[in-house]
Amino acid sequence: MVRKTPIPISPIYGEQCKGVFQVVTPIGPQIVLPGRFADEIRNNPHLSFSDAAVEQFYGHLPGFDPFCEVSNSIAQEVITKKLTQSLNFITPDLAEEAGLALHDVLGESEDFSELFLKPKLFYFVARISSRVFSGIELCRNEEWLSLTPQYAIDVFMAARALRQWPRSLTDIVHWFLPETRKIRAQVKRARELLEPVVEKRRQNSAKAAKTADAIAWFDEVANGRLMDNVVNQLGLAWATIHTTTELVTHTMYDLIEHPEYIDRLREEIRKVVGEGGWKKSSLYSLKLMDSVLKETQRLHMPDFGNMARIARKKVPLSDGTVIPKGARIMVAHDRMRDSSIYKQPGQWVGDRFYQMRLTTGGETKGQLVTTSTDHTGFGHGLHACPGRFFAANESKVALCVLLMNYDWKIVGDSRPKDLFFGTELVANPEGRVLFKRRHDEILPL
Repeated sequence: MVRKTPIPISPIYGEQCKGVFQVVTPIGPQIVLPGRFADEIRNNPHLSFSDAAVEQFYGHLPGFDPFCEVSNSIAQEVITKKLTQSLNFITPDLAEEAGLALHDVLGESEDFSELFLKPKLFYFVARISSRVFSGIELCRNEEWLSLTPQYAIDVFMAARALRQWPRSLTDIVHWFLPETRKIRAQVKRARELLEPVVEKRRQNSAKAAKTADAIAWFDEVANGRLMDNVVNQLGLAWATIHTTTELVTHTMYDLIEHPEYIDRLREEIRKVVGEGGWKKSSLYSLKLMDSVLKETQRLHMPDFGNMARIARKKVPLSDGTVIPKGARIMVAHDRMRDSSIYKQPGQWVGDRFYQMRLTTGGETKGQLVTTSTDHTGFGHGLHACPGRFFAANESKVALCVLLMNYDWKIVGDSRPKDLFFGTELVANPEGRVLFKRRHDEILPL
């Protein structure tokens, strides 16, 4: 069911329930822990992140294969040792692709035109992500650009379709449901598109220049170990394109509603990127932009909790609560709207975390990529999102080119309303904005 207003869990949680409680969700009963337990459970070896992901998204079934790879050591190494450590090297590529993609997506209109923003940003993020994940051979292949982000959407729809059936029947009915048949076909077609590219690279490896993309990184890290390139690529698409599109869309909605921040951000971009160029250090120095993204993330989380785990044995908590073996748990985002932690927590204040970084001890805590019990936007602990450093940089590159090359206006009196699917929250795909081309000497398209 789609809702345009929040489910009443947040007010109930804040006013009536200070302890652990249970809700019934489409995937079954789920124990919800207050945010103060995030530190307590974050690295507990008996609470399994991978079990939760596989169960939630049927990772044992064909078509859902990428969800079996969430804890794959090769994928984890690629993200932490290759992707994150290559951020300075790949930033110019991200910026180049962002400029090319944005021109193709938005064009050159000198007069204000109206559009649905989120679908445009979905393609935009897919293309710049693919430059790093799939390489230049595929990042401008229209079929690949259509298929990989669409899979990221359709796999969620397929999981929702399966949840309408008893768990005991899913191993049978998945063969017949249109949604699950669709994602199997997508995996098959992705294999047909990707494997010739991989094979050609391997044949030419001796004379080819070293490439900075995930296809090459997976080969290097695997070093002969068994892996599936297609599953890896679709896993990256699922983990990155959908979530980054949500964050950038929400942020653009907030900025268009608060245009005074657009002027401040343009000034920061001119000073930082204009003088320092497209480097990792330049993106780090975009401190106001970093704050804007973190504040938007605080108010527009995709669910009312995260840090999903399944208990592999009984786990006692400090307050005496015992999590039973086999129970599914998550940690609520209640602290992200707690008035004892954030002043006026229901209001969007773009420089909230910029100001935090000016305080004693606040420089690290106020950064977008920093996790804590007070801000679990990227999770917290051992299984905090390993790709958050790339996601932060990609989001900043996207905002730079969007703000410097186009003017924006809101349609109506306020930002498009978020949509709610049960406990999930998404940026409104039918949100309309006005845009027109602007020309800037610092970041020309």
